[in-house]
Amino acid sequence: MKDRDVAEEWIYTPDGKALFMSSIRREGGCLVWTRETRENDWPTWRVGGRYFSARRIMWKLQGDTIPARTDLMNTCGNPRCLTHLVADVNSSAAQTHCVNGHPYEEGNLVQYVTRERRCLVCHRAQSREAVRRYRARKRAEIAAVREGSR
Repeated sequence: MKDRDVAEEWIYTPDGKALFMSSIRREGGCLVWTRETRENDWPTWRVGGRYFSARRIMWKLQGDTIPARTDLMNTCGNPRCLTHLVADVNSSAAQTHCVNGHPYEEGNLVQYVTRERRCLVCHRAQSREAVRRYRARKRAEIAAVREGSR
């Protein structure tokens, strides 16, 4: 069994639930995540060296299932809120193809810890272009140094 699976199973044990709930405080009508966040104040919980979405954990702890390819968004405007959650089926997670028309499928998918998905074909093309720009910049720097030493 993979480390992520073990960590995810632990989250839903009584000890895991107690630790998770101790990381939440009430602010007005919201239950607010007090531990670490990722970019855009996205609430995350690190367990066993792996990051998990606090929103998804809270949703599952309430006994609800999360439909496939669905993001959980909050409606109150507080990104750390774990109370006012709705399933967003129109999110990027629900898309089946990238902006260039390549399908999001098993062999053509790069998925980040933040749950962002990218098309592997586009990802490789962008990486090649970045390397090409880097090498061109370095060649120009070397040429300028050589020109200056003459």
